[in-house]
Amino acid sequence: MRRTVVPFRQKPWGRPSPWVSREPEENGLPVLPVLAAAAMLGAVSGMYLFGPAGTASQAAPAPQGFAGQPGGASQPGRTIRFTRCGFGSRANCVVDGDTVWLDGEKIRLSDINTPEISSPSCAAEKRLGERATERLIELLASGPVQVVDPADSPDRDRYDRRLRELHVGGASVGDTLVREGLAEEWQGYRREWC
Repeated sequence: MRRTVVPFRQKPWGRPSPWVSREPEENGLPVLPVLAAAAMLGAVSGMYLFGPAGTASQAAPAPQGFAGQPGGASQPGRTIRFTRCGFGSRANCVVDGDTVWLDGEKIRLSDINTPEISSPSCAAEKRLGERATERLIELLASGPVQVVDPADSPDRDRYDRRLRELHVGGASVGDTLVREGLAEEWQGYRREWC
């Protein structure tokens, strides 16, 4: 292959442009922009596969029976590290005061309703929803989490989330949030918090 010498192009003020290759382009694409695009694509796909902390995604199917057995049965509690949900893996994280991801499955706490943080009606609802979310993370970190399937609720809601109660130390975290004024008992509909 014969190499052709191409003069190095310069910007009007005399500095070399980093976007122009000294070598001729074999396929017509500038080398540096293509490499930059490939690096960005790799970073984005890495966030999708491994999450923001660089840990392996745990979006595999949940173990059968862990999310509670029908008819009120439950599994023994286990210690789970919950974080606030963000971009990337959604293995064990808290979305808001009444929704979590557990072992890659979305669960809605069936016994409570908390203020919205993604589409609040007012600033006060947003603030209270943020407090409920942070408090839920604290409660779930305080001991082994037990998932309970209440006998009087359907298996899933209209958004296809599993409906379960989460217990820590034998008590429903939902009851604790209600007692602390950060939630209300579920009435079958979303309350206006403003």
